[in-house]
Parts: sequence; structure tokens; C-alpha cells
Amino acid sequence: MKNDGFSNFAKFKIMERVIVGGFPGFVWGWFQVPDYTNPIEWGNILYAYIVPLSGLVLSIIIYELLRKVVEAENFITIQLTFSFIAITVYYWYRLPEIFIVNTTDQLLLFALRGATITFFGWWFLLRTNKKRAWQYLVNQN
Repeated sequence: MKNDGFSNFAKFKIMERVIVGGFPGFVWGWFQVPDYTNPIEWGNILYAYIVPLSGLVLSIIIYELLRKVVEAENFITIQLTFSFIAITVYYWYRLPEIFIVNTTDQLLLFALRGATITFFGWWFLLRTNKKRAWQYLVNQN
């Protein structure tokens, strides 16, 4: 496999950095943008793009700095951590809406968010990864 600017391998590395490294910041930025009503102004459109993309860029910078200090064989830990952060941030903001939890009920909100962090922390960082595909080929006789 060639590793030059035109190979698929080089493109994969760029996409890995954008998707894995930038996604947590993008998700966080997405939930910082308020819902606008009509008429929508140009400033609102600009703000709706700048905040998530700024979060993406900042997250990529942090991801790249971590990749510089961590040894290559431990990159999977960084990738899992950033995946954990992205999914946890998404559900941090989304679950109260899904379960119709009033944000003034702080105890229920704390429990819901704590359960989210605990579950995804276990799922991404603590459980034993069996590295199996989602589908198995059944041994056909």
C-alpha cells in the first residue's frame, strides 16, 4: 500500500483525524447553537456554522496534541476516549429531551447524566473488547 498524498491510506488518516478527533467538539458546538425562529438572519446562520466548526477544530487540535505525546501502539486508547466523549456529550444534551425530563429537576437530571457517563465509560473504556464483527458467519455444514 502506497503512503503518498494520492493513496487511500493518506485519505483514511485525514478522515480518522476529522471524524474521531473532531467529532466530540462538533457535537458539543452543535448543542451550543440555539433554535432560531423565522425570520432567520444571516448572523444566525453564520453563528450556527461557526460554533460547531470551531468546536471541531479545537477538538482536532487537542486530539493531535495527544497523538504527539502518546506512543503509536496506544492510539486506540485515544480513539476510544474521543469516541466516548462524542457519544457522551451527545446523550448528555439529548437524553433529557428523549425522556422528557424537566431541566429544573436537578436530581433526576444528575442521575440520568450520571448513568449515561457510567454506561458509555464502561462500554468504551472498561469492558473487554472482543474485536468481533457485528455479524458472524455461521459454520454451514
